[in-house]
Amino acid sequence: MPKQNVKTVPVIIDVFREILNRKGSSIRKLGSESSIQCSEKTIRRELKEKGGLRQQYVDQIARYLDVDSRLLTGELVKAAFETEDVKNRMLLLYPLEHIENYPYFREEQSRLYMEGIDETIRRVLSLFEISYHQYEIKSFDEQYDFHYDMISALTPIMYKHFDRDGYGDTERTSFQKVLHDLENYKDEYYFRRYLDISLRNELISNPPAGYSKKQIEKMTIDELDALDNYIQYAEKDK
Repeated sequence: MPKQNVKTVPVIIDVFREILNRKGSSIRKLGSESSIQCSEKTIRRELKEKGGLRQQYVDQIARYLDVDSRLLTGELVKAAFETEDVKNRMLLLYPLEHIENYPYFREEQSRLYMEGIDETIRRVLSLFEISYHQYEIKSFDEQYDFHYDMISALTPIMYKHFDRDGYGDTERTSFQKVLHDLENYKDEYYFRRYLDISLRNELISNPPAGYSKKQIEKMTIDELDALDNYIQYAEKDK
């Protein structure tokens, strides 16, 4: 980790205190909160001596205050100070200026993404005493239809019971984005399937100049895509 610029330390501390103030809290309150495993004295000492807190304390405080932990560590502010691009600086500082729209939910969402869709499906099915194997043996189209029907059924329920998403967006664009991403996923699946089967067989039957059948057989899907793009551009240039 690069050595921290001492000039940024007071700035980080000021940002930390500003966040506490805007959240109606204080270092004293943090020190007396049971869900935060460090004392007021520890928080003050680490801020003063190190210019920041250990990650375990940052996570606990971020969860308690419901803020993005990158604001507490000064990560976004430091990056804003280091960039010379004005637009970039504005984007980096936006979460601080609109702190209510950047809650701790970002960390929770990241952890859920790490689990993957399979784990989510397992949990949903288990509520209805359906085994994951029953889902697993279905074809891709059947699995996709299950996903689509489930999300379509849940979307109006989300609109009914939640007037904003976890980032504070009252337009709730994320509700429709789920279906949009699912549709893109299906398109991507069939495109890659085309590359892996149809295009590969086509190129094996008629290898382009400089390539052997064995080379094409061993190509990854991304390599096949790149080769196909190259061939198409070459045809246009003729």
